[in-house]
Amino acid sequence: MHAAAVSSMQYTHLIPGSTRLHYGRVRPSLQIFSVKLAEIRGGLEWPLPVYGTVAARDRVDHNRNLLFARNRSECQILNEEASFLTLTGPSRAIVNEQSVVFEIQLKVRGRTKSQDKALMNGVCSYYSRREAPICFRNCICTVELSMERLKKSVQATILGVRVKEEGSWPKAFGGRVACSVIGPDASPQEIELLDSRYTTMPITCQGYLVLSRIVVSVDYRGNLNFILEAYSDSGNKVAQNNESFKLKFSNISKQNVNSPEALS
Repeated sequence: MHAAAVSSMQYTHLIPGSTRLHYGRVRPSLQIFSVKLAEIRGGLEWPLPVYGTVAARDRVDHNRNLLFARNRSECQILNEEASFLTLTGPSRAIVNEQSVVFEIQLKVRGRTKSQDKALMNGVCSYYSRREAPICFRNCICTVELSMERLKKSVQATILGVRVKEEGSWPKAFGGRVACSVIGPDASPQEIELLDSRYTTMPITCQGYLVLSRIVVSVDYRGNLNFILEAYSDSGNKVAQNNESFKLKFSNISKQNVNSPEALS
């Protein structure tokens, strides 16, 4: 099975007005907020080491657009207080002009591979008039996929969040990066890009934060608001800053944000 091959930056470097309308258009898309293991039963007990895939297929290329993908050796430990899968996708916007098919294949890792247990195997089609969230149920669990449909949207790719050369992220601080869409058809719900509140912030040698997700949909009449938070080693939020980006139909935007020591 192939993964989505269409780039999320296909039109980024075009000069506005230089391409015909049908190459790049404002289209309806699905904004994915979260995938949660909402309930367990049938003898299952927390915590659960979970691996597998969650994917979407639309009519753009019919390939799997992965939202979550982990193999057995890198399973995610879920517990009752933190039962959300750490999403790494979509890799491009999920277009919803027609139906979108969601596929879930999740397993619980056992002591040996032969002891692994199927947690959820499900397929569900989403149409524009269907209510969200979508719930997948079987005899042992319920998985909840939270999302919304943006009627007229473009996609944004977050190229990077970087700690500039003259500073660094304090070692005693964890952090969180999220964004929300401000627009007539968009809810204010946050899309989490990185959650490192209780662990060391993942930073490259060039100073870039390693984000879990980088692609979101934006209402074409709205803005994209970023939330950057710093946390103490005890897990308390000690600083926050918000930055808003105006929508562009091509090209790249940059803005500077204060370091955690200066946030208020």
